[in-house]
Amino acid sequence: LYLHLNAKNIATDYYHAGLTYEDRKLKQKRWTTNEVDVIVATNAFGMGIDKPDVRFVLHHDIPASIEAYFQEAGRAGRDGEAAVANLFYETDDINRLREQVDLKFPPLETIKRIYNALGNHLQLAYGSGKGQTYPIDLAHFSDKYSQPLILVYNALKFLERCEFIELSENYKVPSQLKMTTTHQELYNYQVKDPVLNKVIQFILRTEMGVFDNYQTIFETKIAAKINLPVRTVSEKLILLNELELIDYIPRTELPRITYITERLTDQNLSISPTYYKNRKDVAYRKLDAMIHFLTAERCKSELLLAYFGESDTQPCGHCSYCIQSSAEITSLRMIILKHARLIQTEHEKVEIAALIASLPNHTEIEILENLRWLSEHHEIIVDPMNKSFVLN
Repeated sequence: LYLHLNAKNIATDYYHAGLTYEDRKLKQKRWTTNEVDVIVATNAFGMGIDKPDVRFVLHHDIPASIEAYFQEAGRAGRDGEAAVANLFYETDDINRLREQVDLKFPPLETIKRIYNALGNHLQLAYGSGKGQTYPIDLAHFSDKYSQPLILVYNALKFLERCEFIELSENYKVPSQLKMTTTHQELYNYQVKDPVLNKVIQFILRTEMGVFDNYQTIFETKIAAKINLPVRTVSEKLILLNELELIDYIPRTELPRITYITERLTDQNLSISPTYYKNRKDVAYRKLDAMIHFLTAERCKSELLLAYFGESDTQPCGHCSYCIQSSAEITSLRMIILKHARLIQTEHEKVEIAALIASLPNHTEIEILENLRWLSEHHEIIVDPMNKSFVLN
């Protein structure tokens, strides 16, 4: 889409969570400052960006839920001016969406198998790892264990919902460090290496809780303060980590896995089949609500409000359904007036029963509602008995 729009001379950029932090920051800036007019993006884009003058949101794919649609469409028109949210879809798109829900819930045995493979990949012993964080290349992990990437991702997300692990997709995570030894053991290394001594002294002086908890550190800041190259600081921290004097987690662009519990054996990894089924049922209910929103013959605004619990609503007059309905009503009014002229009597009266009989393709209710509108807008004058009318 990005390439296609640029080929049409539309200033366009693209955005997805797999970009580096620097690239994402640059693309956000180019869009917010109007260097580009259109962003082709996943829903990773826009959550923290308050750009008031977005005039349209185009959904190229169907969101998985009303909540997601409402949130994404709501990024347009934040300045209070008119804005449009368009969603184009075909029947095949709905079928694919159902398949995606199935993919989000791999079989329980597959989820357990991937959990076990994860522990092996990270070289974690059973009973260890609680509270520990590890960067992970999901594509490499998927290839190593011959599992589709989407299956691995969804299995890990389900394990996250069960609170066994946490999968962090925030790529802007700085380095973390915790001392895992004593002051005396550190000192033994400090006296042997003056450069290492400078690094350790600065960390101990500035990070007071580093023996108790993980502390956020910035290698560039340390290097500037003690007048060393950043590369040297990083190498010394890696050395300390290899000597098991510290636990050092360098900044990375990769996702991170944090173990909420220790690594469990197959027998102790308990996932409730009832919980699994309930979560899958909820996902399908949300999907069914989204499909109903797309296909129901009713004002889209009313459908949204009804979904969120508001029942006392009126048609908005602006959505695709209201516009189509208005066009159809206008067309029927023209037909009614045309037939009325054909069947009016010498006294210019039009019998309502005769008019209804002359329009077999329309229901009596439709015709009466349109006659009421024509009367209220002084196009016709209905007699007191509501049996006939004259053209005004």
